[in-house]
Amino acid sequence: MTENNYYRIRWREGWEVLQYLYRHPHDTGQIARVIEALQGRSLQRLLRRLRQSEDGRTLLVRRPSLRDALADWGWLESLPEGSLGRAYCDFCQQKGVAQQGMTGYVEEGTNAERTKNLPPDERFIQDFLFHSHDIYHLVTGYQTDLIGEVCLLAFTAAQTRNTGVCAMALLGLYSLRLRRFKGQRLALQAAVRALRASWLPEQNWVDLLPRPLDDIRRQLGLYPPVEYAPLHISPARKKSTPGTAA
Repeated sequence: MTENNYYRIRWREGWEVLQYLYRHPHDTGQIARVIEALQGRSLQRLLRRLRQSEDGRTLLVRRPSLRDALADWGWLESLPEGSLGRAYCDFCQQKGVAQQGMTGYVEEGTNAERTKNLPPDERFIQDFLFHSHDIYHLVTGYQTDLIGEVCLLAFTAAQTRNTGVCAMALLGLYSLRLRRFKGQRLALQAAVRALRASWLPEQNWVDLLPRPLDDIRRQLGLYPPVEYAPLHISPARKKSTPGTAA
């Protein structure tokens, strides 16, 4: 992969994976692949905004490893009850992915060669944002059901303006099948909520992990967490992923 191709939008790959995800929404390992394929220069645009704020510049200088912090299970379990870090532990255990988190999905869905050759700030913020996904679930209150994931995608798309995330959010809007477009209305409300909240990409989540979750929600303009009736779907029969043999 040449340097000129690092930012090329891979339309065909993105479209094929979107079609696959429409049929197999539980294969969340492919979400990172869609985002990377379709994001183009979205990270560069986000970095320009980060460099315009004091918190953003500090984050880029310090480059805290959220990946490592979320993998330090002993430290997370030692944090106080009600803290963001302890809430993350409970969240992972409820999902059945204790001590794994987003890292496996990120490594499965991104191109290692492309990531290695990105400029340091872009490489940092890409990994930081991917590993922020479950943190966003916690601070917003959107669960991991179908509605919650679509709403969180809409929220994240409005916050980051990442074209890959926008594509996933549009797929989610199309996938919801509720009466009177209730799911779509909830997702649009999530996008509006994102525009009114503090800007999450500039938050140092590593420093925030020991703090009370409700205090963080208040600080970010996300209190109280959203409430809705979750919609769970049964896993589809596993098939070959796009770009692989059946």
